[in-house]
Amino acid sequence: NIRYTYIQWNDQVNRLAAALQAEGVRKGDRVSTYLYNNEELATAFFACAKIGAIFNPINFRLMPEEVAFILNDAAPKVVLFERELESVVAAIEKRFPETGFWYIDDDVPGYAKGYRQKLASVSSQPAEVEVHEDDVYAIMYTSGTTGRPKGVIHLHKDMVKHAAILSEALNYERSDIGLITAPMFHCAELHCCFLPRVQVGAMNVILHQFNPKKVMELVESEGITKLFAAPTMWNMIIQENLAEYKFQSLKLGLYGAAPMAPSLVYACQEKLGIQFIQAYGMTEMGPAITLLMEDDQIRKAGSAGKPCQEHEIII
Repeated sequence: NIRYTYIQWNDQVNRLAAALQAEGVRKGDRVSTYLYNNEELATAFFACAKIGAIFNPINFRLMPEEVAFILNDAAPKVVLFERELESVVAAIEKRFPETGFWYIDDDVPGYAKGYRQKLASVSSQPAEVEVHEDDVYAIMYTSGTTGRPKGVIHLHKDMVKHAAILSEALNYERSDIGLITAPMFHCAELHCCFLPRVQVGAMNVILHQFNPKKVMELVESEGITKLFAAPTMWNMIIQENLAEYKFQSLKLGLYGAAPMAPSLVYACQEKLGIQFIQAYGMTEMGPAITLLMEDDQIRKAGSAGKPCQEHEIII
């Protein structure tokens, strides 16, 4: 239940940026996060951007050998990880003697360094770094149907533009309060919801792991206005006893990763009283390519929608 104003969060971002620099992280070096949704992941996202480091969020569902493959390929200087994933890191950390493993919880294992101690040991201002719009901001690994994960490169200018396009298309406003339920290691939640809300100065409420009951509790207690979830997650949400909650603040539901059956769209609209927008895309694109807007949910069921602004599709 940590709360930050933007100015307080910026101080936290600066401290992490300074701590990374003190560890020897320089422009172009990689910093990996092996975390569930939390403040530390969000802070690392912007700390890396400030000093020109390359942000690399790792899927928390991966097994030790899969994580080891990414660490070997990306070669990060620092990896942030947490208690619930410690057993995976413990199984592979000896293979990476040049990598600093920073543990965000209090019971720091012997092979790791304490994240909070690192932040406490530095000033709140990192050394200035000249970061350009054409510099790489992130490398995100995506697994197709075969083979090892492939690293997808994103540039600073692409993500700023992508956030602006989504902000306009989805009508993000400063008054919005968004709930982060889908994994932040994936660009769907990170680039289509979290980053556009930051861009307009809206509020992000971060849920550590998806739980439909907790989602509805937060919708009520925080006054959530927009919420992104996969269709399976929406189905779990409407299975809750919705009569127990007040959710009049919720105005728009977003979904992706799979199409939503018309029957589920109808059920969600009826039970929640909101409209829906579907985003289709891929990690290589950042991810959104097309949007199926509110009025087309039933009329064009099964469609991926129309191209986002400044996107062109050739069939």
